[in-house]
Amino acid sequence: MIVINRADPSSAETISRVAINSFTAAVAPFYRPQGIGAFRNYAGSTSITERMTLGNIFYVALEGMQVVGIAELMPAANHLAMLFVLTEKQRQGIGRMLIASIMRDLDSFNGATPIITVDAAPNAVEAYEHFKFTYTGSLREKEGILYFPMALSPE
Repeated sequence: MIVINRADPSSAETISRVAINSFTAAVAPFYRPQGIGAFRNYAGSTSITERMTLGNIFYVALEGMQVVGIAELMPAANHLAMLFVLTEKQRQGIGRMLIASIMRDLDSFNGATPIITVDAAPNAVEAYEHFKFTYTGSLREKEGILYFPMALSPE
């Protein structure tokens, strides 16, 4: 059984490990060294802890005691900054559960579900489309990180 919880700073190392391992397996092969380095800095445990103290909300998907997925929400911008599920746990609804938890929280923060944005890695676009995100722009690059801007509108 998968349970979604909000994470606290004591989980930063685990969140970092899941994000970096998942990125390395699925996304890094498509990036140049600059983008890989920029992501590793962003997903490092110190950086995660700093973003937690600034108000970003991290979610963990737990199967028993194992973290099998993570998400990061920038609530001030309604932006999904990270979403990763372990490779062997993908296509089991964990990403959808993480997004559903975020949507419930945004409903409670705002009283209505806002549009959520994400900067989707090119190889993750299909998954985001499956979650009902749509393109809001063309392929972009920042610090060597390639992405498509996408958004999820409330239904």
